[in-house]
Amino acid sequence: MRMPMKLIITFLVAAMSLAVAGLSFAGDKSDKSSKSHKCHSDKSQDSGEGCGSSGAEGPAGPAGPAGVDGEDGIDGIDGTDGIDGIDGTDGINGNELTSSVVLGSIVEFIGESGNYTSTAQCGDGSIASGGGFSILGSASAPGIVIESAPIGIAPPTGWSAVVSFTSASTANQEFRAYAVCYQDGINTGGVD
Repeated sequence: MRMPMKLIITFLVAAMSLAVAGLSFAGDKSDKSSKSHKCHSDKSQDSGEGCGSSGAEGPAGPAGPAGVDGEDGIDGIDGTDGIDGIDGTDGINGNELTSSVVLGSIVEFIGESGNYTSTAQCGDGSIASGGGFSILGSASAPGIVIESAPIGIAPPTGWSAVVSFTSASTANQEFRAYAVCYQDGINTGGVD
């Protein structure tokens, strides 16, 4: 059956219109896809934001290994020597000291209870550097020494000993103090 020419032309025109419309639709769809991709890529490059929300920041990575130590620097130049100090002045010659032992008076217990004292006194211009006491003889019931000490004030000038006797002590006991005394003398040495 033959179709009229007019109908064939109408059919061809309609088919071509549909084809053009299909291409146009496909082009729009492609442009939209391109625009969507461009939105994502351009915005992320230009403004730091994509079309969607940003993800959470990841944790910090582990620290890297320590670097190699650098080489030692060059030693500095030695400083200049300091100036010598001023010599001190010579000291004054001292005095020689001559020593002697001075004996105190002998004290005897005669049977009366109490404290008995013997004193050894250094001579004029002398000082006591030490001292003590001596018990003369022996006894079955001796007295008790309650003090052995220097006498005088800075410097000491003698030594004193104190012995306590009771009625039970043996009578006729004797003791005495002694002092080690130093007397000033002249230093015969020369100046250093």
